[in-house]
Amino acid sequence: PAPAAAAPDGRADGLIASLIDLGDRVNSAALRAEITAALARAGVQALDPPPGTPFDAQRMRGVGSAPAPDPSAVGTVAATDRVGYASATALLRLPDVIVHVAS
Repeated sequence: PAPAAAAPDGRADGLIASLIDLGDRVNSAALRAEITAALARAGVQALDPPPGTPFDAQRMRGVGSAPAPDPSAVGTVAATDRVGYASATALLRLPDVIVHVAS
């Protein structure tokens, strides 16, 4: 995964980027939740658009597609493949999403 582009505090850049990378690598859901909570305490929020959210290329990165269950779902998020992150002042990483397409 690409490193985080920015962090809310210059002194914390490396630590925040490392925590985000570690969160991507761990298999344990409990450990991933602890990492997400630690990032939140540092002012970094997870970006995890729920299914059905309209796809927005400015706020998400489309990395795949899935057949839409019905025509009204075309162009909406089917699932999040990789969570994104943002601080109050910077977008650190766009979430990677699977987008519904016409079947």
